[in-house]
Amino acid sequence: VAHTASVDQLSLINPDTLSLPICSSQTDVALLARIHDQASMIRPEVRQGLFNMTSDSAIFIRTEGHKPQPGLIQLYESKNIGIYDSRYSDFKGIHSSKAYGTHPATTKLLASEKIDPIRVLHTRYYISPQNLEERISSEWHQDYFLVMRTSMSASQDSRSVRATLIPKAGIGNSLAVLYPSINDKREVLAILAFLNSIIIDFCAKKKVSGANLNGYIIKQLPLLGPSSLAADKLDFLSSRAAIVLARNGSLPSCFDSEVQQARKLLEHKDSPTLIAELDAMVAFLYGLNRSDLEFILGMESKHSESGQSVDTFRVLRSQELREFGEFRTLRLVLEAWDQLIGG
Repeated sequence: VAHTASVDQLSLINPDTLSLPICSSQTDVALLARIHDQASMIRPEVRQGLFNMTSDSAIFIRTEGHKPQPGLIQLYESKNIGIYDSRYSDFKGIHSSKAYGTHPATTKLLASEKIDPIRVLHTRYYISPQNLEERISSEWHQDYFLVMRTSMSASQDSRSVRATLIPKAGIGNSLAVLYPSINDKREVLAILAFLNSIIIDFCAKKKVSGANLNGYIIKQLPLLGPSSLAADKLDFLSSRAAIVLARNGSLPSCFDSEVQQARKLLEHKDSPTLIAELDAMVAFLYGLNRSDLEFILGMESKHSESGQSVDTFRVLRSQELREFGEFRTLRLVLEAWDQLIGG
């Protein structure tokens, strides 16, 4: 069945390229246009990594056992990060014969390792501090970076967008660096909450036809401007994002005040619940309703004009059915919606 989008809809969804999104129904098209039709949008500067893994390879340094060495700085790649997680996996204990090549092996950090300050991240490559300083935007004066993966696989990845904060370090071109022009740390955390939301992931999946989430696509993602949020909504997003980051050992020390204020209220909630609450609140802030969430999370057959199920998050659904015996994300997000928003 052919699906069409008007010029006005394309101007909202992909304002720079006017390219057609990958939609399975007119409901898809209309929902995408609604999500993108926001009064307050931001477009942060985006850079495809700080170092190219091919052309800059001459300045990369390998160490024995991939161990960090004094005077050297880690070079982060997409393999190292996850959602709200700068310590997702590394190369500790991986033999050199398996660490390099097309499909390098990695070691997934345990939850206890992520919060262990003695457990440093072992990256494949390291760089000198001088090389790093030469690549950082002159407008950026923070001790952290906001990054997201750019490599993806529609057939294998449960989520297309995975963003986090990382320490001031080298960044390979399988990660994009975002430079938001804001100083309020709560607003930085809110941007991270938007990026990691099921709403933005839904949009990204409809925009990407290949294996890369390129900078021009990232710039066209519909990020709400956090400065436009009411104070209680900004606190809601930033506090939950801070807690989840901290539990992954991924919250930069300059954000400590944000997590200390949130702990008393949120410590009793586990991370999947907090992420589900973020998803529900982000959907609400984009003007969506419960029926829209059901559609986005794979209940298209209930709402589509064809009656056929086209599951945007089928990989996530399959993974969670194997691991939990249910589509946990769907249940948690709808429960969070009912508790926070209702109706």
